[in-house]
Amino acid sequence: MINCFLHNESLNVDTSDLFIGGIFRLNTIVLNANDSIYHALWKNNDIYNFQTSSGLSIHNLYNEKELTQYVGVFYKIIEMLGTRNENPCNETELDELFPNDHNGFLGFDFSRTNVSQPRRISTEDEYNEFTRVALIDHKVSDIDEQQKLLQILYPKYHFENQAIKDIFYWNTHNDRNLYSRLHEILMDILECPFVTGGRFKTEVLTGQSGTASKRLTQSDRVTYWLQDNKIIVLRCKGHYEN
Repeated sequence: MINCFLHNESLNVDTSDLFIGGIFRLNTIVLNANDSIYHALWKNNDIYNFQTSSGLSIHNLYNEKELTQYVGVFYKIIEMLGTRNENPCNETELDELFPNDHNGFLGFDFSRTNVSQPRRISTEDEYNEFTRVALIDHKVSDIDEQQKLLQILYPKYHFENQAIKDIFYWNTHNDRNLYSRLHEILMDILECPFVTGGRFKTEVLTGQSGTASKRLTQSDRVTYWLQDNKIIVLRCKGHYEN
């Protein structure tokens, strides 16, 4: 599970323009997260009593004429978050609250906090990267879940049944570094599908138009081909000659 907890202090911005910008970025993030079965979004009710250093608070938003049209959006965002009695302010407290999950903080601006960069979620790009890392780190329970995960991570790819079984094998394998390398290879396919050599020793297979492979281990390669501008991953274990 991926937990995203609204960090109250990260809302402490100096101007209404920064506050408005934060609202729109956060709205996009929350909508994306709510579409995912792996996300849980949280807040503490202290958010309703929060006030920025410039005096802006949740309660006086209605009194700021330039902010009136954004009040509904912000309240909608807050109400989409689940409520917890706890109010973690740092990564240690957050991980103690969700000890077996991948956890991060939602907010506007983390420059005044001690939250590390990988845990900060204030833009769509940060959300996407945080989610990607979390999903790759997630150990799936069965082949069906593995397939769903791949569809989320690689919407432009098609994975053959054998490739899904191979990836499930590596996911449940003890070597998580090797599993992470597999995903680095899958990303590299999109960037450099047929450039021979390189970090993953890409080979274009002769006599098999549009088919290539990249090295995972000394004895295992990821084999794929391109059809109608779509990447087809054929297998992720063994060697194409076998």
